[in-house]
This record gives sequence, C-alpha cells and structure tokens, in this order.
Amino acid sequence: MTIKSATRLVLLATFGLLLARPASSADVAVVACDMDWNTRLYLFSLDGTFLASSQGPAPNYYTSITAQGGSLYVSDYEGMIEQFNASGHYIGQFADVGADLLGSLTGNLDCDSRGNLYVHNMGSHSEPRNAGRYDLASGDLTQTYSHPDLVFPCGIDADAAGNVYVVNSAAVGVENRVYKFSPDGALLGAFAPDFIDSPADLAVDEENEVLFVSDEFGGANAVHAYSLADSSFGVHIKTISVPAVDWAVGLHYEPLLGHLFITSSSPSPGSSAAYEIDTDGNVIHTYQLPELTLVLDVVYVPEPATLSLLALSGLVAIRRMRKRAPATR
Repeated sequence: MTIKSATRLVLLATFGLLLARPASSADVAVVACDMDWNTRLYLFSLDGTFLASSQGPAPNYYTSITAQGGSLYVSDYEGMIEQFNASGHYIGQFADVGADLLGSLTGNLDCDSRGNLYVHNMGSHSEPRNAGRYDLASGDLTQTYSHPDLVFPCGIDADAAGNVYVVNSAAVGVENRVYKFSPDGALLGAFAPDFIDSPADLAVDEENEVLFVSDEFGGANAVHAYSLADSSFGVHIKTISVPAVDWAVGLHYEPLLGHLFITSSSPSPGSSAAYEIDTDGNVIHTYQLPELTLVLDVVYVPEPATLSLLALSGLVAIRRMRKRAPATR
C-alpha cells in the first residue's frame, strides 16, 4: 500500500456504536471480527493501547480499507466502497464497484498521493476479474486493468509513477501471478511468485524496488520479497519469517518507517491481531484484544502517525471453501 493521510489506526466493523474515550483521542483504528462474528471498528493508540470500539451503519462484510485526505474508504462484499471520516463516523457511499467492474464482491483497496483510489473485484468463478482506478474528488472510474488470467485478484498497490500491481491467487489453472500495468492499463509484465502457496495481499517499497507479498497459509514464513528492478523483475529476494503470524492476510509497507504492517487471523479466539514489523520480521507493535477473531487489512496513516486495520468475519472460511473447489480458481 502507498502513503495514506488520515488520523487514526482503524480496525473496521459492521455496525456503529462508540465506546470508551472519544474517537478524537485515538491514534489508531482497526477493523476486526469479534467473538459474535460481527465486524467492528477498534481504536488504538499507536503503541497498541485500546481506546474505543465502533460499528458502521450497514451490516455488510468489509473486505479492505485505505485512507486519504482525512477520509477512510472501506470495501464490502456487496460491491460498494463506503466513506468514513478519520474518527470512523459514516459519511456515505463513494462508489458502486459491483456495477462499474461487473463483480459483486469488492476486494482490496489502495490510495495514492495523487488523489486516486485503486480497487479490484473478487469472484468465486473462473471468468476474468477487473481492477480499477477511481478519482477521489469526483468518484468517477477513470481506468480499468484486466488480463484473461486474472481470475482471483487478492491484492493491489500502485507506485509513484502510477503503475499498478495486482496479485492473482489461483494455485491451479492460471497459477499465482503478479501483474504490472501502466497507468493507462497496458500490461507491462508479470511473474509467478516463487515460494508462496496462497497470495493474500501485496505492498510496494518504491525506494528499494521491492514488492512484498503475504502468504495466507505460509505459517511463520508469512511474507516474501521480490525484486521490481527491470533487470531482475520478479526474482525472489528473501522470506520474512514472522513467528507471531498465523494466517497472514492484509499487508502494508510504510516508507516513512521502513516497516511492514501485517494482519493475522487464527482459529483460536483472541489470537488474531495486527502487527507492525521490520523487514526482518521483528515485531515492533501489536494491535490485539481478547475478542478479536479474524483481522483482514491494515494501513498506516502518517498525519499524525496512525494506522488502520480491517478484520472480517467468515473470511477464512470463505477462502477455505474456494481452495476446496478448484473450478472456482
């Protein structure tokens, strides 16, 4: 994910009730699934201290979160992108991705510093899926990105030049693959990421020309790094072992810190969390509560230093069902 601009670390949720101290005092907001399988928004200080809990107005399963210009943008399984302010209060619908990209399941999100939002749709069938770029000011879809073998996109990011990276998770058939598109949608390159079972998300480190990909079922070997340099595009650089992570899902690289943020979901209640880690896998901060079960996405927001996480009930079960049905990949 690229640099975000908001004021909280947000774990997104499905309903809205603010608890504990006011949201204005929060540094971090996170979206996660609680013990009753409701997705909720949790507010934390940057060091991981829990401050408050909140829920949005619609009972939709959120899938990803990004932030820009003091707003949070949240995708859901109804094909919508919803907009919240930095305190987690609902503003309204930003875009109908289901109608624009012809897919009802909205996937991961990312924003850039030029006022664009990137999103892909998801699917449980083998037909190609699309990704798109929206203008944050107008809400208009301004570009699409597609490929015949892009059947199950599960992560998207953009670099400073406007090039877009989408990872496809399809272990059978068209295979796991990372696609690079130009700003106008032309395919610039693709590679099959080595040493990875089930890609879940990706994040770009522009300065060092590195692409990080999370492996949902990689266990301790939760993240892999690949070269983005023209001379070695797609070459595996290293595996980042993260002992704290169980099922790795959301992934974000923060250039201001040189750190990664990763979410972990676990079958054991209270074991799911989000983590700030260095690129060697050492845990810097942990965002966790006993009630958290599934945690999906995370984004660091640097004004002031803040962070946003997303957790989704049922996500792991959905992914498990897809893995058991090769025809859906």
